[in-house]
Amino acid sequence: MVDGGGTTFLNPVRTRIQSRERAAGSRMGRVSLPGTSSTCLKAVLEYLYLGQFSPRPELDCTELLILSNRLCLPHLQALTEQHAVDELLKSYVQGADIDGQVLLYLEIAQFHNAKQLTTWCLHYICTNYNAVCRKFPREMKYMSLDNKSHFERYRWPPVWYLKEEDRYLRCKKEREREEELIRKQHSKNKWCFWRPPSSSSVS
Repeated sequence: MVDGGGTTFLNPVRTRIQSRERAAGSRMGRVSLPGTSSTCLKAVLEYLYLGQFSPRPELDCTELLILSNRLCLPHLQALTEQHAVDELLKSYVQGADIDGQVLLYLEIAQFHNAKQLTTWCLHYICTNYNAVCRKFPREMKYMSLDNKSHFERYRWPPVWYLKEEDRYLRCKKEREREEELIRKQHSKNKWCFWRPPSSSSVS
């Protein structure tokens, strides 16, 4: 169909279709990995082509955990989990406070199927339960029901231990108070029956 000026009505449509085809063709062979750094991608390529995992100091373990799970690379994910645990333990031995980082790792690990790291984080939180609760009450309050149930079951010290400790300390304090009263009573009795020594007569 042609109008009076000789312009084809289908030209704009054809032009639009061709431009879309060219754009699609230019995107062929590309894979979009949003939020992935070059360091993380290099670690994946090194694993795929060389079969090894050599983490660099600037590598973000959480980023690699997410990417390895997205690409369905369970072995690389397991290696990344082990590296994350090693780094956490290294910081802990050096005296760093890792409680907040462990909570972050737990959330990411559970969401991205990192079971090895999840188990370690749960164990760490249970072992340091009171300290973590004091520093991060909000985060602990809004944990999932499964996590809360796990903490209640495996936390240290357990609730029964805290109750027994409290009972022991109260009994100990009462006994010390009673012993102090007895000592004071004995001291008073000693002064009541005290007699000055008789002076010896000089012959």
